[in-house]
Amino acid sequence: AISRTVAAMPASATVAISDLAIELKRQGKPVISLSVGEPDFSPPPEVMEAAHEALREGKVKYTALAGSHELRSAVCDDLLRRKGLKYEPSQVVCCCGAKQAILQAVLALCNPGDEIIVPTPYWPSHLGIPQLCGATAVLLETRAEEEYVLQPAALEAAITPKTRMLILCNPSNPTGALLPRAALEGVAAVLRRHPQVVVLADEIYELIAYDEPHVAFATLDGMYERTLTVNGFSKGAAMTGFRLGYVCGPHGAIKA
Repeated sequence: AISRTVAAMPASATVAISDLAIELKRQGKPVISLSVGEPDFSPPPEVMEAAHEALREGKVKYTALAGSHELRSAVCDDLLRRKGLKYEPSQVVCCCGAKQAILQAVLALCNPGDEIIVPTPYWPSHLGIPQLCGATAVLLETRAEEEYVLQPAALEAAITPKTRMLILCNPSNPTGALLPRAALEGVAAVLRRHPQVVVLADEIYELIAYDEPHVAFATLDGMYERTLTVNGFSKGAAMTGFRLGYVCGPHGAIKA
């Protein structure tokens, strides 16, 4: 028999639809899949060539647990150059996709019974991972008429003494809504009144933004030390099959 924890987990409709689309394509049927976040372009040629070169050079062995120093250094350089975020390689953990990064962050920082605020509409794993870890997901509605922007007053009302984490997906999966700087500042203002709440900033879609420049939440005043930034290469670089994500944050949380 499977464990009660796994048995209580809801099945992912996204995965089910994706698996069905893959099977239908295998059967030769014309399918347009609108399930998983799969870019319709290929990885850059530089990525493909670098992957081939690594294979030719035999770079197929274990790395350090957190990922190779070269990769973590490159992540730090990129975040500093593009986002104004300064991390050291020791503040970066590379993972098997951003989903694993989120799971590890929740396991590291949340205890059973802790409350995790999840704005809706939500990516199914943002609900499933807290449940898997024994935390309580508190759903916080965002509205189409407000362009799915998280409202400070609603966030304030949702926070309780049990609240441990806010999952902030920006740009949002699934709505695509991008929270501009003013909206993020409103969220940060609320959080400054609740120092026990940490932020998991899922920014995996930050390169797919058109109307407003994306702002990394950890760059806001007072948020660096309480934010875990999750990102990766699946969306902006179309490297979904490479399964490569990362999480950055304060030394204590990353070491955990």
